[in-house]
Amino acid sequence: MNKNRFIHFFVLLAVVVTASRAGAQTSPVPSDAEIRKILVDRIDVQKQSVGIVVGVIEPSGRRIVSYGQLAKNDPRPLNGDTLYEIGSITKVFTSLLLADAVQRHEVALTDPVAKFLPESAKMPERGGRAVTLQDLATHTSGLPRMPDNFKPANPANPYADYSVEQLYQFLSSYQLSRDIGSQYVVTYRPTHPLSQGKAGEYRKVEVAPRRVGLYLRSRRGYIVPGS
Repeated sequence: MNKNRFIHFFVLLAVVVTASRAGAQTSPVPSDAEIRKILVDRIDVQKQSVGIVVGVIEPSGRRIVSYGQLAKNDPRPLNGDTLYEIGSITKVFTSLLLADAVQRHEVALTDPVAKFLPESAKMPERGGRAVTLQDLATHTSGLPRMPDNFKPANPANPYADYSVEQLYQFLSSYQLSRDIGSQYVVTYRPTHPLSQGKAGEYRKVEVAPRRVGLYLRSRRGYIVPGS
């Protein structure tokens, strides 16, 4: 997917609703008509995107609500099979797969990452402590946001030419600059104070590194609430 399409696309991939309590008769999720009204406002009024697809998963089944078009200059309609570049949402999917593997007793959160690497790759350690799967999942491994040998040929598709071998080379040569488990690192920070944002404004946010124990959800963007 090219850079232009990525800029103009925004997708709310799924609204996941946990199983309802016994005897519950109503869904806590808005109806299709209510969701569509939200999408119309986001696209036609607030100009946040050209097309959004919402997937709802609830005890009664699954449903898809979409509005808009494929790209700014592409009027094709959207549906549940439309492909999007999902970026950092993959972190959530990866952690869910890890949680599933833990429940199946295939791995443990305390397993060192080195256990799953080939002998030719060396996972960095610090203070006699090894990086675990939990450290990776919680962004507390001490590894940097990006490897230092990451030099994409095409910025619009930066990961296309980064190989597994390059990743192993980076891990084998990198020295951790902070203790494992001492900080978590996320990647978004406001470009100006949030208090200066106008109601309804779409803001891209970067959250600075914080100490472990603080709970913070990073997002690519959000709507500044009204006063």
